Amino acid sequence: MENLAFQYTFLPKLSDDADSLQTQDFETSVTALFPNFLFSDHPLLVTPGFVLHLWDGPSTMVQDLPSKAYSAYLDLAWNPELTPRLYAELGFRVGVYTDFETINSDSLRFQGLGVGNIRLTPTMTLKAGAVYIDRMDKKLLPVIGLLWEPDSLTRFDITFPYPRLSKYWTTVGDRKVWWYVGGEYGYGSWTIQRYDFMAMDSVSDQIDINDYRVFVGLEATHPNRLRAYAEIGYVWDRNILYRAPTIPNLKVNDTVMLRVGFNF
Repeated sequence: MENLAFQYTFLPKLSDDADSLQTQDFETSVTALFPNFLFSDHPLLVTPGFVLHLWDGPSTMVQDLPSKAYSAYLDLAWNPELTPRLYAELGFRVGVYTDFETINSDSLRFQGLGVGNIRLTPTMTLKAGAVYIDRMDKKLLPVIGLLWEPDSLTRFDITFPYPRLSKYWTTVGDRKVWWYVGGEYGYGSWTIQRYDFMAMDSVSDQIDINDYRVFVGLEATHPNRLRAYAEIGYVWDRNILYRAPTIPNLKVNDTVMLRVGFNF
């Protein structure tokens, strides 16, 4: 076992409006490292993970979500170096995303990452590629940006769709503390069972919940590889999309984000 991780994310309701949505996500994962993958000097990282999603809302008469859903996945990641100046970030994920009341072919989703990196200078790297997220609304997002590390205490990863700017702040005991700002295209897609008021019965459906997030955070790292972090952010352009053509999509209220986690 190489790495054990836990993360909790909370997006609260900020009002009692019918189109408010509160979410809580409890995610745990463990990473195993397999060295010399394909006879290279770069290991294959294998990460099984599980997420419990707790949902509260919306409370409209048409749109309906279950109180909970689940994500179970297996990640494979490999970052081979092709030349001293050219390396890649390759990832593949297969997972089941469902409330376990509706399980069908749409519950099984495949996602992937392919990014090429060119070291322009010892401190600057150009990044370009794509990430396949396999949602109903969006399947593929471009990955483009620049990684700039002017010194060992500064890391500016200006890359869409997951930019992050990090800077060393201070040392507390034997722990280094960094501050950072970041952004991401958030949430996901699940198959669910919901109540249909027209049919007066439960029906199966698939939903996307999409949003954009920006956040600031503090991260503490320990020499024994323990890492802990806490973030606060803002979430906007939140939309619930339904596969059923008779259910209109719903724009839910903006909110804040609180996220904490650790890995070691």
